[in-house]
This record gives sequence, structure tokens and C-alpha cells, in this order.
Amino acid sequence: MEKKLLFFDIDGTLIDYHNGINDMPKDTITALDALRHQGHEVFLATGRCRCFVPKNILNYPWSGMVSCNGGYATFKHQAIVRYNATKEAINKVIDLCHQHHFLYYFENNDVIYVPDCSNERHKELAKNWGMDDDILIDDFDPNTIDCHVAMVIINHPEEKQILFDELSPYFDVQGHSAWYAFDLTLKDTSKAKGIEKLVKALGCSMEDTIAFGDGRNDIEMLQSAHIGIAMGNAVTEAKQAADYITTNIEEGGILNACLHFKLIDSQSI
Repeated sequence: MEKKLLFFDIDGTLIDYHNGINDMPKDTITALDALRHQGHEVFLATGRCRCFVPKNILNYPWSGMVSCNGGYATFKHQAIVRYNATKEAINKVIDLCHQHHFLYYFENNDVIYVPDCSNERHKELAKNWGMDDDILIDDFDPNTIDCHVAMVIINHPEEKQILFDELSPYFDVQGHSAWYAFDLTLKDTSKAKGIEKLVKALGCSMEDTIAFGDGRNDIEMLQSAHIGIAMGNAVTEAKQAADYITTNIEEGGILNACLHFKLIDSQSI
């Protein structure tokens, strides 16, 4: 089989903190190892910035990464794609969050900026999401920071319209499955567009791409990849956007899909 470029979301696809899956299942690692052995390239494709990727995921020998919902992308540790939010956009988020008592995060490749590391709600979220203290900064000048992606945590589901109304001129606002956390993706960027730019830079074709995902911020990626694969535990919208629906993460979803599409040899695992 010709070499394929495979892109994997993290949360809900490789791991699932909400369901106690804090490490990649053994069958997922088996699939990734077999893909690499077959000569395929394996990439992360995540809304997280690099410093926010759990170390047990980051330490796997990936070919590269599309991070920050497409705001940053690398191949063999070399930056290929990089976008920054404007100062105006950053200050608009801060003003809105102060007004409505929302929690916000500004993320780049190396650090995450948060208004107050001692905030109890932040502490709870940081624990649940594996956000280490050493990557957090709460004393910063918003006019001097780099931000490849942002996130806002609202207090009530009905407040989501405030984000869309006020921040849509600056960001694409995308809700997580819980509808309390929202990614603020830079305009004209997305996982899909980050992948497209990376693939072009590598001299490859989108015909060679396969994407795995489960969330709303994976929809465009699943649609643009040559083969979009939704996990069995994916949200309905992601399943509708996919070409194929595999089993749940805890039921060997990635391995089963790789076997289904004959990306790996069943005799070699």
C-alpha cells in the first residue's frame, strides 16, 4: 500500500479523561506501531497546544503534529504552520470574560496564559485535563503574548450565544461536547486547514490522508480528509461527517479501523 498520512485527535480518540482512559490503550499503540512499520506517517491533530499535550502522548514517536486547532503544525519537530491572534482579539476576550466572569486560556506552543492560577474552578479543570502548573502563566501583558488558540469556559449553557455574538468576528467559536468549554480558533484556521497546509508543504496529496476524531472540532477534518473515521463514542455531528464509524476508544476503535481499511497486516500484530 502507498504511504498514508494519518491524523489522530487526542481527547476522545487516543485517550478519554472523562471515562478514566488516561493512557493510550494497548491496542491503539499496537495499531500506531504497525502503521509506522508499514511506512505510514502518523500525526497528532488536536485543539491542544504542544505544551498541553499529555507527556505520555507527546513521548510517542509521532511524525509531527497539527496543534492549536490548526494554528500551529510541525513535521519532524520543524514548524510548518504558525498563526497568531491579534492584540485586538486577545483584549476582546479578556474584556468579555471579565464582564461575565468566564474563565479563559490563551495558548501557544510553549505556555498557557490564564487569569488566575489560584482560581478554584481553574484548579479543578487543570486537574481533569492534565494541565501542569509549569506551563501556566497568570502574570502577563496581553499585548505582548503569542496566542495560536484560545479557550473560554462559560458558567451556564445559555451563555454560549454571548460568545458567538461577541467573538465570532475574531474567532471561529467551537463548543466541546459538554457545551461549557469553547475553543476559540483563529479565523481562517482549523485542523482541516492546518492539515492541508502541512500536506502541501510535504509535497503530498490530500488523497493520501486519513483522519480519526470524535468531537465537533473534528468535523471539518473528517470531511476534508480522504477518509474520515469517527470513533464509536463520537458526537452525532462527527459521525454524520465521517466516511466510516469505528468502535469506541475502549473497544479497539483505532485498531479495528486500521484493519478494516487494510492499512496494517493483521498477521503482524
